[in-house]
Amino acid sequence: MAVNISVLGKLNKKEYEEKLKAQEKVQSTPTHRDMPLWIYLTVTFGVFGVDVGLACFLDDVSIVFGFIGALSISMLFFIIPGSFYVKSVHLAAEKGDLKRLVISWVYIIFGFMVMFGGLASVLVKIIEDDQHDSPVDPE
Repeated sequence: MAVNISVLGKLNKKEYEEKLKAQEKVQSTPTHRDMPLWIYLTVTFGVFGVDVGLACFLDDVSIVFGFIGALSISMLFFIIPGSFYVKSVHLAAEKGDLKRLVISWVYIIFGFMVMFGGLASVLVKIIEDDQHDSPVDPE
């Protein structure tokens, strides 16, 4: 528990105890370890299974890379950073800068748009490849 000693040294005993309790409250918030194991394993193996399934059954590897890229890039660049800021403001019980909160939510929403757009383009590519591979009736 990191408490700024210089600030606490200038407080009386009651203020000191209140500061310590407030600090403990912030640090006793839920962490990633509080996530149920079955949810973590289901999501992890589900995404991994879809990746492996696509790689095994599709002829074009670019589809697999597109699927992985649509998920990972949107999460890494937009959704996770925006979520971290929103969650940290919530956990710190601060009001936060409204402009930054709005920008964070815009990042999160844009990230989901990028993700779904990327996944849609992968699905369109799969459908187009199936149509080109199927025999066409000359009639």
